[in-house]
Order: sequence, then structure tokens, then C-alpha cells
Amino acid sequence: MPARAFELRDGKLDEQSGELTDDVHNGTMRGLWKCTVSIYNGNRSFSWMCLEVRKNVTVLSKTNSKRLLINEVTKKCLGVEVLLPNDEAHSFRAGYETIVSSGVFENPKLLMLSGIGRQANLAKFDIKTIVDSAHVGQNLLDHGILAHVFPLEYGNSLDHHLLRAGLEHDAAVSTYRWKNKGPYTSRLVGLVGLPRIDDRLMKYPEYIAAKEANGGLDPFGPAEQPLSRSTSCPYPLRPQSRSGMVELNSADPLVQPEINLNFFANDLNILALWEGIRWADGVLMTGEGMKDN
Repeated sequence: MPARAFELRDGKLDEQSGELTDDVHNGTMRGLWKCTVSIYNGNRSFSWMCLEVRKNVTVLSKTNSKRLLINEVTKKCLGVEVLLPNDEAHSFRAGYETIVSSGVFENPKLLMLSGIGRQANLAKFDIKTIVDSAHVGQNLLDHGILAHVFPLEYGNSLDHHLLRAGLEHDAAVSTYRWKNKGPYTSRLVGLVGLPRIDDRLMKYPEYIAAKEANGGLDPFGPAEQPLSRSTSCPYPLRPQSRSGMVELNSADPLVQPEINLNFFANDLNILALWEGIRWADGVLMTGEGMKDN
């Protein structure tokens, strides 16, 4: 018998025929799918485990990138200068290529510290411009997530088993270490569903105008993708505020850059979060599948 997929509509669980999909990148993202699991036979897996068998990889902990070593004539990156745990600077020369993978905030900061960015901004910190680029650190885009928390009666969650010190926590840790069993072998979130709330947004002139300008398609999901997840943390899959930025606060590589995600530069994001919360309230408070038997 094929598995059944369920879609949440108007606070109810309606059954839809069809198998649960394992392909969440097919451009539709409808119904339910199983979350990615990093637990196998009770053992949790981590990305760093792939390095255990690689003898040609050295990981330096507590080490910070200071700047990229760039040839000012050829504009070619030759390596990186880092700050070791003792604050001593050390340079590593690349044999083939340098991969910059410091994250969405630290990547542009490192580029700017290395002389790649808007010349006017770099000059504020006496950084010599090697590549004058107006795009570094600009057009930052992120999901604005509005957490919506409901209190539960004691015993109806795993908080005391996983998070808080006590007998339940000690028992859970002991069971995992001894038999690879218990709450710590759970992936916690098993299924994720994606509902649509287009009809709820159609009462807002801003949404109607944005949808018409997008060829009649939902601006939060142009390829007919849904708007938000059916969890207590609604957020637009494709937020409309695209004017976030990362800029330097200092020439010191250990100083955090100025980060402005600018979540609400577009009112559509606020409207979507508001209706997402109202929809989630309806599911959690009055949905047929949420009632105690």
C-alpha cells in the first residue's frame, strides 16, 4: 500500500493520495516529506567525520583568517594570512587554489579586509583597494523567521530529556551511550509540510499588486512554491527584502562586521509573517489533527 501524503488546509488535515516524496528540490515543494536524517543505527553523524580518514587534510582550530594574499598586478589570490591561537600571524601559500568558505557574513568581511570592495568604504579603515567592487557585502538576503511558542504540559515534550539537567536528562544520556537508544537517537522533526496561504494574502492590496507584477504567480514562490512551512515558525521561502548588507566596523579581523539583514524593507514580508502566524494558530489551536483523544 503506498504511503499517504497529507496537506494542511484551513486548520484541518486532508488526506491526499500519492507517495511521500524524497525530492524536496523538484521546484514544487508540496505536501509532506521526510527530514534529512544524520542518525544511522543510533549513531549521530557530523560533517567533520569525513576528515577522519583523510591524511592530507589539516584542520587548525581557534584560527582566524586575517586577509587573503592577492597579487596586486595579476589580481590572483596566492593564499591566506591567518591569526593563530597565540595571536601570531602566519601565511599559507596555495599550491593550486584558495577556497574562501567562511560563511555569508565572514566571506565579504574577509574580501574587504583583503582590499576587495567599495573603495570609499575601504579607505575609512586605511585598507588599500586592490579590486574596486560595489557588490561585495551588498544585496544580502535572508529569511525572517517569527518564532511562535506554545507552552506544553510537563511530560509532553523532550525538553527535560534533552536540554535540562535532571534525572530524565541523565537517563537519556546514559541510554544513548550504553545502547545507542532513547531520545538522543531521535531526529526530533520527522516530517515537514508546506501549505499555501495565497488566499489569506489576497485581501492585501500590496500582495495583489506584487502578484500581478509577477505574472500572476505568488511573489514568495514564483515557481508555484508554497509560502511557509506548517510549523510554529512561519517564514517566506523567498523573502522580498533584498537590501541587506555587511560592512566593516574595523580593520581588525577579530571585530565583527556591521550586519543589517533589513528583513522588513518590504512590507510584503510583514504581511506574510502575520498571516503565517494566524494560519499556524488555527492549525495548532483548532485543527482536527491537534485534538486530544
